[in-house]
Amino acid sequence: MRMCHILLVFTVVISFFQLLGCQPVSKSKHVACLLEERTVSPQDVAVMVGTNPVSHWDVDRMTERIKLRTGDQARDHDLIQNQVVRQELLFQAAMDEDKLIQEDWQRELRFELRRLVAKKYTQNYLKNLPSITEEELKVYFDTYKVRYHLPAAWRLGRIFLRRPANADSALIRMIRKKLQRIRQRLGQGDDFSTLAKQMSEGPEATSGGVLGWREEGQLPKTWKKAVVPLVSTGELSKVVEDTKGFHLFLLLEKRDSARGDFTKVRKRVEADYRIEREKEALEKLFSSLRTRYVIK
Repeated sequence: MRMCHILLVFTVVISFFQLLGCQPVSKSKHVACLLEERTVSPQDVAVMVGTNPVSHWDVDRMTERIKLRTGDQARDHDLIQNQVVRQELLFQAAMDEDKLIQEDWQRELRFELRRLVAKKYTQNYLKNLPSITEEELKVYFDTYKVRYHLPAAWRLGRIFLRRPANADSALIRMIRKKLQRIRQRLGQGDDFSTLAKQMSEGPEATSGGVLGWREEGQLPKTWKKAVVPLVSTGELSKVVEDTKGFHLFLLLEKRDSARGDFTKVRKRVEADYRIEREKEALEKLFSSLRTRYVIK
């Protein structure tokens, strides 16, 4: 069933049931009476649950909601249809057993009515805003250039040896020397990925020690001292120590800081501009509505 539509009209049905020509004995039956008037063309019926149709629209709507909630783009159609069917089974049971309507339900549905209508009104209002032009985007980009500067970044590999919390000075020296020996082996031609998988105690060890990209602002202070001086691909850092243990970095790739190029950051500029434009438009809308509807 189109549950969201049912909920929207639900309180209206309760308040104005006489206009519908229905005189059932319970509040749940008012909704049942309305549902009886809903027709679905045969080609739009996905499945019948009792005497009520579940439409393809209902299944598609459930699919959209799941995608919005989980980001999952590949849910099985039959599983989603089964969810809609189960929802309809519960709804019909609530109707038959007259357990749908209680005072707290009415308050909640009145709240949902306002929330959903307000959401739809907002979506329609924003949809009718003028299309964003390329010139607007370029002006916005020029105004906020600093946002789109590309900071320096390093793609790193790491071999990490953990320092136990209760380690004494002798153990600490032994761990440091172990990592220094690993560095020597790498300098002699041993494969970094293989040694990382065998020796490293970091979570990235299983992927050959690859940490991925790190911008300068993302580097802990200790790491920065070791990473920033790296210039050439394949260059090894010195062994550095922090409270967790000892680190050895391999430079896999480097990106120098650069002024943002509009063509390269256009999508980001458009997303930022759209958000700010919609905020401004909504502020104007609320200002107008506060004038129309006096708040006391």
